[in-house]
Amino acid sequence: MANWIVVKGKKVDLEKATLLGVYQFANPSDFNYVREELYKTAKGNYLLVGEGGANSKYAEQIATRTSAGGEKKYFISKEEAIRLLEKWHEEESLLKEFGDELEEA
Repeated sequence: MANWIVVKGKKVDLEKATLLGVYQFANPSDFNYVREELYKTAKGNYLLVGEGGANSKYAEQIATRTSAGGEKKYFISKEEAIRLLEKWHEEESLLKEFGDELEEA
């Protein structure tokens, strides 16, 4: 059975997508909790799926001065994907996916 999500009017089967990297800060009960997953879709697009606590960048305002945890899904550029994988220390995925495009030092 497919694991479909819809992002900006496009459907993505996460079972066919390749998980390139995962970042997690804190645990889900923490207000600062963040978890992000970077996928490459079957059509070659880069998809960031994130969730977080009430004090994270994924927070959703639910009242005037109250927020709760939330989630977001959005496509990112190849350059953003490279930056995230580097930031998350996902060297294996970074080299496998973009090794030919990275300049040697």
